[in-house]
Amino acid sequence: MLCPTAPIRDWLHVGLIIATLPVLLGCSPRSAEEIVSERERVVGTWKYQTDGIPFLQRGSLNITVQDGKLEGHLQDSWRGSVQARIDVQGTRMVLDLDRGRISGQLERDHFRGTIRPQRWNVSRSADRHSQSAGYFVARRIRSTSILDNLKDLGCPSLLRESSYACTALQKR
Repeated sequence: MLCPTAPIRDWLHVGLIIATLPVLLGCSPRSAEEIVSERERVVGTWKYQTDGIPFLQRGSLNITVQDGKLEGHLQDSWRGSVQARIDVQGTRMVLDLDRGRISGQLERDHFRGTIRPQRWNVSRSADRHSQSAGYFVARRIRSTSILDNLKDLGCPSLLRESSYACTALQKR
C-alpha cells in the first residue's frame, strides 16, 4: 500500500512500473515522422566497395521497406546475391549479413562503416567480436520515396486512418 508516508523505495517501484509501461504496450519513444525520415535517408540504390575483408568486394545495395522493416539486397561482384537486415537509428546504420555485420555512420548520401565477420567457435555459436575488420564505403545513387506505398510501412489500407503511426505518414 502506498501512502504519503510510505518509504521512498515503494515510490521508486511505482515510477519504474510507469516508466516501463509504454515499452510493454509496444509504444516507441520515436515518432512516426522520425522513423520515416530515417528510412527515407537510406531507401534506394547504393554503390559500394570494401577493403580488408574477403567475403565482399564491390557492388550495389538496394534498400527497401518490406512489411514495415528495412531490408537490403546486395549484389556483390564476388559473392553474388546477399540479403541483409537493416537497422537505422539517427545517423547510425547497421547491416546484418549471414557472414558478418556492417556498422557505421550516414552522412547525406554516403555511408562509411566497418565490417566485422562472424567467427564460429567450437560450440558452433556465432562470435560477433571478431578481431579482424574491413571497411565498407557506399554512395547512394538513386533514392526512392517510401511514402509511395504506405502498406510497405505496415499500414494496411483499411486501418491507415485509425492507426496512430500511419496517420502521421499521410500528413506528409
